[in-house]
Amino acid sequence: MLTFGSQMGLASISDSVLEPLAGLTPIPVVEKDVPFEPRDPSLKLFLGNNQLSTFPSALLNLQHLTVLSLRNNKLTELPPAIAKLTNLTTLNIANNRLRHLPGELIDLMECASGLHTLNIHPNPFFQPKHRQYILEDDFLEYKYECRTRGRGTHGFLVDRDQGENFTLFTTALRARTPVQFSNSAGHVLSKFIFPDMAQRLTDSSKLLETEDFEFLAMPQTVKQHLESLGQSKRSFRPKGPSSLLATAMRVAAHSKDADTLPDLLRTDGCPSHLADPLERTITVSKMGGQHCSVCKRETLCPVTEWIEFREIRSTTVEKTMTASGGSFETRIKYMTISGREDEAWVPFLRRGCSWACTPIVLDPSDSTPLTTPTGMF
Repeated sequence: MLTFGSQMGLASISDSVLEPLAGLTPIPVVEKDVPFEPRDPSLKLFLGNNQLSTFPSALLNLQHLTVLSLRNNKLTELPPAIAKLTNLTTLNIANNRLRHLPGELIDLMECASGLHTLNIHPNPFFQPKHRQYILEDDFLEYKYECRTRGRGTHGFLVDRDQGENFTLFTTALRARTPVQFSNSAGHVLSKFIFPDMAQRLTDSSKLLETEDFEFLAMPQTVKQHLESLGQSKRSFRPKGPSSLLATAMRVAAHSKDADTLPDLLRTDGCPSHLADPLERTITVSKMGGQHCSVCKRETLCPVTEWIEFREIRSTTVEKTMTASGGSFETRIKYMTISGREDEAWVPFLRRGCSWACTPIVLDPSDSTPLTTPTGMF
């Protein structure tokens, strides 16, 4: 167990401090007539009660990290690459400045069968302004989950069933926001836009619009672009084409001189408007990168983003003997982890690498999902 002094006001932790932990090896206890058995280390890091505003990127390389506490800091975002920490048993991110959680955290909860403690409240999470678009159709939920995650929750639980009882965290999809459409330089094209990260959230600004799961509002520019793809008989489904700018940003972010490039772009004679997008791209790359929620391609410059509101539940799968005694019966029990109604719906951020990577399947021959409601844009 390693504790970096609590209440010491640490604003950052250098990667050079954390990186050696990845090479720790436990000293085995050797006894006479007992065969030697190597053991993996079990790291427990308590970094709470500090002033950390960014997630320490070196933590993502600690394969044997089992307990991570970042409570009571100033974190505004968790990296999608947190899903790499599959050996976590405890994650505490309460009392930060998180507006949403990465969608990849859902995969971590469901693949890390040992994760039994998850503390996420309180945080100033986004909440739906209205709850009229609650998802209550099992088939729609199944289609959505298959598109964004590759499978439905129930099928996942059945696949995990290996003849014994087990408990893990799952989520129940409840609502989603409209999609924020941007170009590769980060300029928002849609009317729906997330609040600026630099602005402090108020009770009203953290309330987001929701959209029917069968509908997709989009700006006219995006609609015309997607319709042109259909008319040219090009593939009208993910993966969408990666823009030249996004490709250039990705190459620049991976170069050895990446840290100096944004300042070079701000000098006279250079396209300075690209400096901020490049800085964001470099930051994402350093934090382990991220992938498109729909086609799973790496994307450092997402052009579609939306929030899913989900209930996090502790899910227990039990096998009991039937009355006849000839077979087993599977029961699935759910228990919501939040006792407060205003904390029940947790926001998860999804991203797409192209305008075709959206929550619903786009078909240029079907005008329904391409219709823009009056006054929306």
